[in-house]
Amino acid sequence: MKGKLLRVSNVDVSAAAGFIYDGCHKIYVCRTKNQAEICRRAGDRVHPMSALERTFVGSCPLRFINWEDTLKTIVPQCAQRVTFTYSDRKSVVRFRPL
Repeated sequence: MKGKLLRVSNVDVSAAAGFIYDGCHKIYVCRTKNQAEICRRAGDRVHPMSALERTFVGSCPLRFINWEDTLKTIVPQCAQRVTFTYSDRKSVVRFRPL
């Protein structure tokens, strides 16, 4: 079993309740269960944080990760290197420049 996702780059996501994904490149992390429930009621599918790295890697090259409530950036659009830190390991994802 994979460890819990703690950080994405230098941003603490350990308490996040999940994320929503547009199916292309937009990823928004929900900070709280209440926020995730609001997204569900609005028709969004809320994914578990354990799927964030896999979703990010499979997204189109315009990919980014923002907080859902403030739209502040966790990973900027077209980032070339992103570190996912888990409770039991680190994973560094690298992409070629566009």
